[in-house]
Amino acid sequence: MASNSPLNVGFVGLSSAGWAARALAPAIFQEALKDKVDLVAVSTRSQESADASAAVYSEKLGHPIKAYAGSTSAVANDPAVNFVAVSITAMQHKNAVLPVIEAGKPFFVEWPAGSSSRDTAAIAEAARLNGVRSLVGLQARASRPITKVQPHIYPFVWF
Repeated sequence: MASNSPLNVGFVGLSSAGWAARALAPAIFQEALKDKVDLVAVSTRSQESADASAAVYSEKLGHPIKAYAGSTSAVANDPAVNFVAVSITAMQHKNAVLPVIEAGKPFFVEWPAGSSSRDTAAIAEAARLNGVRSLVGLQARASRPITKVQPHIYPFVWF
């Protein structure tokens, strides 16, 4: 990927109204990132959900979004996708991320990276062996309880 090319994101677990839609996807739609990040595909458990999500984001972004369902292999192997975001339950992280690694795509996965230390180690080792860059994110600082109590507990520090 050239440095001036946008990051074309395939987003696993991005439904039209779930956690990822509320907590993670808004960052993709920031005006400042318009030429840097673009959502090009979504992947959910069912084709019905994927189609609904693709319709919502196609309208929001003004261009077609591809819809994938089931295994993450299809979205990971889409040549238009050069980065995969994974926002699903931790129990499914390993099975979702390994096809992304096999496709050689860098990825973001929510914390924890796996549902056990064994799964996390397997993900890390597969990424290392395949030379795939990874990012594990924690969104607790943006959760409603934390944002409500944080100013009262840490009035001068934002974490």
